Amino acid sequence: MDEMKKLIEAAIQQRMQDGYQKLQTAEVVREKNEYYEKIQHEYERVTSGLPDCQAKILRKYSDCLLEMEAENEAFFYRLGLRDGYSLRRLI
Repeated sequence: MDEMKKLIEAAIQQRMQDGYQKLQTAEVVREKNEYYEKIQHEYERVTSGLPDCQAKILRKYSDCLLEMEAENEAFFYRLGLRDGYSLRRLI
């Protein structure tokens, strides 16, 4: 049973490393950064042209979206962990 446990853990670690390496290829990172910088510039351009009260509302809305996305990521991460543990017990 210890051998099976080690095999499963090794497979999970390898899968996570492979996925992370794909995500972090230089070209992908460069493209993402360029895109994020462009969006940031546009966001600042738009908010700078608004009255303060409207710019605050837009920033608050943006912050709310980011918080919701972070909560979703945490939820799905925990869900994946639970699935992994359930699969481990099953095997």
